[in-house]
Amino acid sequence: MTVRHLIVSGVLVVASSLAAAREPTAAERTEAWVSMTTARPTPIPASATHGSGPLAVLLLADLGADSSTYKDFAERHGALWTVHTLILPGGEPGVRPHRLERGQVNDPDWFINACEAVMQYAKERGIEKPVVIGHGVGGTTAYMLAIRNPDFARSTVVVGRLPALPIGSPGNIPSGQMRISEVDEHARDQLISMRPRDYRAQTAVLAADRTVNVDRADLIRRRLDALFPIVYTRYELEALYLDLRDGLTRLKTPLLIAGTISPELSAAAREHQRTALLNAAFERPMVSLEIFEGVRPWIIVDDPARLDASLLPFLGLEASTGAGAAPKPSGDEPAPGGQTESPAPSPAADTPPAPAEGPR
Repeated sequence: MTVRHLIVSGVLVVASSLAAAREPTAAERTEAWVSMTTARPTPIPASATHGSGPLAVLLLADLGADSSTYKDFAERHGALWTVHTLILPGGEPGVRPHRLERGQVNDPDWFINACEAVMQYAKERGIEKPVVIGHGVGGTTAYMLAIRNPDFARSTVVVGRLPALPIGSPGNIPSGQMRISEVDEHARDQLISMRPRDYRAQTAVLAADRTVNVDRADLIRRRLDALFPIVYTRYELEALYLDLRDGLTRLKTPLLIAGTISPELSAAAREHQRTALLNAAFERPMVSLEIFEGVRPWIIVDDPARLDASLLPFLGLEASTGAGAAPKPSGDEPAPGGQTESPAPSPAADTPPAPAEGPR
């Protein structure tokens, strides 16, 4: 072999190695976690059932909630549905959290386990084609279920959660490798190295930001404080690394995003949040959007009547002053698509603005 051949061969080997070592694209990363499974799944640690109606609903709780948190919401229309409130693995104080099976913090190990735990819960109880309502961290799980297991649910509702979380500031929602780099720079080390004192300070802020009810905020704080700190750290980091927007384009069943914009945010932050919500539904035929202005993420318990105005029509239900109403005879599935805003439509809602990297 000549020197020239050796050089060319060496270049090919180096180029091949670099190609093999490159960071995966967003689509490749999505396909990777869609096919991941959990060898030793951790089950749902706590649950509660309210209502006796014919429509099965799996309500995936946010961290800081307990199995009674959503009781009033569930019983508002107890003749229409039977609501199973599920505490995600790790979310019940005193119960050992999920054991990690992958070493990389940007692998959604806990959310994959949560998806499988929800499906196992439904299988054990003979629940088929439920409505899945995800709240907060449960909302990220609901997004993933709709993408990973498109035939599992009749429809999906996500309350107070974006499919791609902002990093560092409300307007910073990068994608692809930039997202990984931003999380590594702004959040990873801070969350991993969080000391108990810092964790308690963080939970106090989180609780106050979630609800308008002072007593409820205190209950959220105390429940978060009672969890293993790794529960918050792991779910938060995994959610930050995830960008589920591309997956929403391939949904097979309708999904409603009930987005909230807190009044405590600055005017610029509110506009960033509104833009992010509009883009989450932009050119995604199976996604509907309702924007709730001036409310905090726990609208589902703070103001359930306001949420009803969008939720019930989406599910093909209508409230009544009596014992409840039967589902509307409009078909098996709620109609997808559409973007509205509560209390009044935004002028920008007709043509959602594109983020810097273009609509996703």
